[in-house]
Amino acid sequence: MEEHRAPARNNKARILLLVPIIAINLWGGIHAVNAATSHQGALFDFSNNSAVLEKGTASGGAVPETSVSSTVNRLVLSTSSATFIYNGQPVKAAQPMAYRRGYYYVPVITMAELFGLNLTYDSRTKETIVSDKNMKVHFRAGSRAYTANGSTNMMEAHTFTQQGTLMIPLSSWADMTGSTLVKEGKSLSLTWR
Repeated sequence: MEEHRAPARNNKARILLLVPIIAINLWGGIHAVNAATSHQGALFDFSNNSAVLEKGTASGGAVPETSVSSTVNRLVLSTSSATFIYNGQPVKAAQPMAYRRGYYYVPVITMAELFGLNLTYDSRTKETIVSDKNMKVHFRAGSRAYTANGSTNMMEAHTFTQQGTLMIPLSSWADMTGSTLVKEGKSLSLTWR
């Protein structure tokens, strides 16, 4: 088996000057600045992803059919709401976005579905695995560590389980997927191509 290592990652965010907003940095803290956080060193590459998300998902919601690579995708999330807005359409998430100990958390199953990634659970190792054709990322409940193609890395905060669903820090997900994360009033938005 050929081993693939995750690309070397710079843990500092590249800051893009936009309009006055509140940005979330890679460590999950909220800072009043005039910028949005754009993440470098993404684990997943969506540039050649031509998968179409199908209606009816494992998390119980309906994902509008859309091509992942043909457009800029936008996801709007609000704390304590299990309805996310994906490209203008409501999507039922497995769990509401949560705010805990200074970090925003999202259900990994819903995020994997919206990004067109595969998700499996290994009951032997108790790991949730998110993958595409080139990358396999292993998460464990209660841990900051995750493994990407055999290389161990750290997230900003520990994962946790909420009603049987693994919740991961939103800023870590944005970093792994190369998404841009912005706080807009009482909501957060995530954009990716």
